[in-house]
Amino acid sequence: MVRSPLRVRFAETDAQGVVYYGNYFVYFEVGRVDLLREARGAGPQGATAQGAGSAGEPEGGQEAAVEPGGGVHALMVVHAECDYRASARFDDRLEVETWIEALGRTSITFGHRVVRLPGREELVRGRVVAVHVGREGRPEPLPAPWREALGRYMPPSPDPSQPARPLAEAGPYLTSRKVSG
Repeated sequence: MVRSPLRVRFAETDAQGVVYYGNYFVYFEVGRVDLLREARGAGPQGATAQGAGSAGEPEGGQEAAVEPGGGVHALMVVHAECDYRASARFDDRLEVETWIEALGRTSITFGHRVVRLPGREELVRGRVVAVHVGREGRPEPLPAPWREALGRYMPPSPDPSQPARPLAEAGPYLTSRKVSG
């Protein structure tokens, strides 16, 4: 998990003095970029070296050149959701917690949680799905160095020999979902 501290700016608040709901998606982006920036240096050769067949590979099969942001620009958000639990206000100290919920063939599902400091009161929780795209704007498989680096930010798998914990104790890696039925 990556933790990104931030402070609410006046421009991020609405007429009621609370953070405008859409700004939480901006906060999620801060967390995603911080996670990708950290992961970029986490791989054996760093995740900036794109794998074979990736959008960043130059002609002739040579190792890809390092791209600004480590290829962050090659991700397109295709889904975003957020559950609001409490409001933040101007000058509140917040922290965005970001982790990887799932790695698909071409997609990455990021989990996000925003808490108010110092008490860590949960304000929002959300999920963003991004797809890795190539130069033509079509989905491409995640390069192996990225897959390896991003895998380090996934929650640990549950131990089947241990009893299941109640959701309240499961921690920030689980997101709540309402099921109709």
